[in-house]
Amino acid sequence: MSYFVITVEDGQVRIDSVTSDAAVLELLDFDEETGKLLSEPFATSESIDLDPGYWKKNQVLIVKGEVVTPKPVAVRYELP
Repeated sequence: MSYFVITVEDGQVRIDSVTSDAAVLELLDFDEETGKLLSEPFATSESIDLDPGYWKKNQVLIVKGEVVTPKPVAVRYELP
């Protein structure tokens, strides 16, 4: 299973693909003194603006899934 972590920094969208929970945590920002999480992941019930330029500061979208490559199919019948 893969995770895709989408962040925006200085107007630049960044998408990282990682394969473990630990790797996801490494991509998130923490306050070194307090250990508090600075990154703000979207909640599953939260509406997500499709334009990351309008996300709040430190907003992060984490998607769990796999990239699937479609397999070719044979055409049995062709319409004229």
